[in-house]
Amino acid sequence: MDKKLLAIGIIAILAVASIGIYIATSDSSNNDDRDRGETRTVVDAKGRSVEVPAVIDDGIVTIGSNGPLRFLSSFGVYDKVIEVDRGDVRDAKNGRAYSYAFDYSNLPFHPDNALSAADAERIGNLKPDLVVTNVAIWNNNLVNFEILEKACAIIVINDQEMTFVEENGNLAKYLESIYTILGKALGKEARANEMISNVKSIISDLKSISGTSNDKVYVAGLTINGSNTFNTTFQHYLPFILTGVTNAFVDTSNPTAIRSTVEPERFSTLGIDRIFIDPSSSDKISDTSSQLALENLYGRIKGGEDIRIYITIPIVWDSINYDSMFAAAYCTAYYMFNSLSLEETEAKINGIFEMYYGDAGSEVFKSMKQFFDGKSSAFGVEMPILQEVEITLESGNYRIRTK
Repeated sequence: MDKKLLAIGIIAILAVASIGIYIATSDSSNNDDRDRGETRTVVDAKGRSVEVPAVIDDGIVTIGSNGPLRFLSSFGVYDKVIEVDRGDVRDAKNGRAYSYAFDYSNLPFHPDNALSAADAERIGNLKPDLVVTNVAIWNNNLVNFEILEKACAIIVINDQEMTFVEENGNLAKYLESIYTILGKALGKEARANEMISNVKSIISDLKSISGTSNDKVYVAGLTINGSNTFNTTFQHYLPFILTGVTNAFVDTSNPTAIRSTVEPERFSTLGIDRIFIDPSSSDKISDTSSQLALENLYGRIKGGEDIRIYITIPIVWDSINYDSMFAAAYCTAYYMFNSLSLEETEAKINGIFEMYYGDAGSEVFKSMKQFFDGKSSAFGVEMPILQEVEITLESGNYRIRTK
């Protein structure tokens, strides 16, 4: 054979061989791409069947401050979240335990509880694997969500409610649904079931350590859509409901209201044995409404009424933080029934945050206490969580001090 033809033949054989090697190598290296092409079908809170990527490598975006990020935070996907509502990274932490567990502070953000056409296009260009929102936000921004869902999978979860258990004492169905939908979407069904089981166990444990008391308790300065004055309260306060404590305030004119404002002069007509204060309200200590409320209570105490005052854990910011709510319920049981020591109470609270956030939850309570110590100090008061306090009169102003 001609040497030139032989050389050409050898080159051709080597070329074919190298193509085969390339194809084999390409097939092997594309396994991840094929995995990302696989999906799992999720039926969300709107009854939509959504195909979600089986492997979430390109990020998660949350839209809506009433649940998406705080529920996702229980599933160990912190490092997958790439954009959130503005309030999740710019508002004070207060009762948001997930913000103590994970540092979301440097994430890109969009306006709270909204999806503009421009943001829908921009988020779509990010090509996240998953967008999580809630029913109210979906309904209010439907046109723009329909634009966005052409680019990525969108899961809608139930709105949060100011209830946690049904009349029979069982965990509310909407709450189970949230965990179930997210567990399916993230491929973490076992974790969803674990959370449902653990939450039920906490409810049961709270019942076991709660007793009976004739004391009526007023909860002051509750945080909802920001901090509030001392005459802001809830007549349906979940930590009281879970522990069987009697709320001192009932709004007979509006029995279903979530937030109520008590006129300062009405404090003299309320039967109050104890007061729990939300430390988020420390920045409202000098407001006229707070000062009038404290003046009334101070006068009652100086007049001989045995009203004891304690600092508890905030449970609400944009909507309820169920982890913090459970922690506040243990605070309530500790103050009211003496069924746990202080050390046991703190261990229960630490256990809650670890249940929700794993190892990242171990420092949440410590960080939370430091945060509120610093915040209250900045406004000239002392509101340490899990401690008894008193009202003082200093240079014409009413203050809160440790007892």
